[in-house]
Amino acid sequence: MDTTLKQGTLSVWYDEKGYGFIVDPQEERTFVHITAFGRIPRRPVVGDTIFYTTTIDRDGKIRADYAWIEGLPAPRRRSYVHQHRKKGQPWSLTDVVLLLTVIVLFFVAGGLFTVAFAGDTVTTTVAQIFAKRPGPPECVIKGNISIETGEKIYHLPGMRDYDSTRIREEYGERWFCTEQEAIEAGWRRAGR
Repeated sequence: MDTTLKQGTLSVWYDEKGYGFIVDPQEERTFVHITAFGRIPRRPVVGDTIFYTTTIDRDGKIRADYAWIEGLPAPRRRSYVHQHRKKGQPWSLTDVVLLLTVIVLFFVAGGLFTVAFAGDTVTTTVAQIFAKRPGPPECVIKGNISIETGEKIYHLPGMRDYDSTRIREEYGERWFCTEQEAIEAGWRRAGR
């Protein structure tokens, strides 16, 4: 879009079709549609002095993008959204991706997800669910084996040592989805 303000004279106007041509001082013709005028108190007529900016349409031709008639108030300029997205027009893939990105970033910035399992609700951080282990997010109980004693202890999210406990599946440690599952497998609840 060329934002340079140009001036010309309306040389041809087909009122019933809503378009015409502006001729500038160098005798170049520019197509103009009635929608380029926005809301105006009267229709254009041949001989009107027109102030306008130009753009290139889909066919590669120059046309008036924003126009007003000398002596009439200039219409308000349409916003980018109004120029490029008509009412009722379906959302583009870009619009959807941007919206979903904003939603995901909102939750990640908040840093909390609530995971429900076995009738309990546990609030865990994004790091606890995704960054520290593979597998389904509902299994957040850490089944740890003490290096010194060999004792099997499980840690729930929010417990003091939960964040520092690392699960090494190669040593028999594992993840549990419920406390009952951990108890049945021979693990006991950590004291803190």
